[in-house]
Amino acid sequence: MTEEPTLKFYAVAIAALRTGGDQTAIGVQSAVALLPEGVTIGDAGLAAARSFFPEAEGWSGHHVTATEIPRELTIEPYTITWREKNE
Repeated sequence: MTEEPTLKFYAVAIAALRTGGDQTAIGVQSAVALLPEGVTIGDAGLAAARSFFPEAEGWSGHHVTATEIPRELTIEPYTITWREKNE
């Protein structure tokens, strides 16, 4: 019997910078990511950042900040519990 990969859940903030001429733009995007074991949030986050803000359109300086969301998260007065479907 093969074991299913363990998933990790993240809240992600993505930013990039675009300069050109006399204008500068900062792009910001937020997302959530559910990643299987073996996939790093750094690699997945940068891939998403480059997808949201393509270098071909002048975006650079991609930056990703991620926070892992534990399986039980208390936000008073609530507790959020997430689990994989096969658990």
